[in-house]
Amino acid sequence: LDGKLVNDVTVSRTETVLAVAGRDEGAGELVIKALNTGSETAAVDVSITGVRQVGAEGKLIRLTSASPADENSFDQPRRIVPVSSTMSGLGPRFHADLPPWSISVIRVAAR
Repeated sequence: LDGKLVNDVTVSRTETVLAVAGRDEGAGELVIKALNTGSETAAVDVSITGVRQVGAEGKLIRLTSASPADENSFDQPRRIVPVSSTMSGLGPRFHADLPPWSISVIRVAAR
């Protein structure tokens, strides 16, 4: 008020897992995107509803780094790159471990 500081608050960052899912109708796939902003691996249990069948395997695309301060540069343009692999053990319910500071995209057939 009138140029004087009334209150000064520092809000600590809450480390968390955020996720969103949707359908790629053209590919017949469910797409799950999960973000782990924490410094430790996050163990998550996923439950899929609203579909009749979910594939047992899918495609995992993951982007992660050893530090949240890491970035690509002209000297190291591939320091952080997406890595694709096959993910098994999928179904209407499955478990996933999300590495620290990562985004994971899971694409699985669903109808």
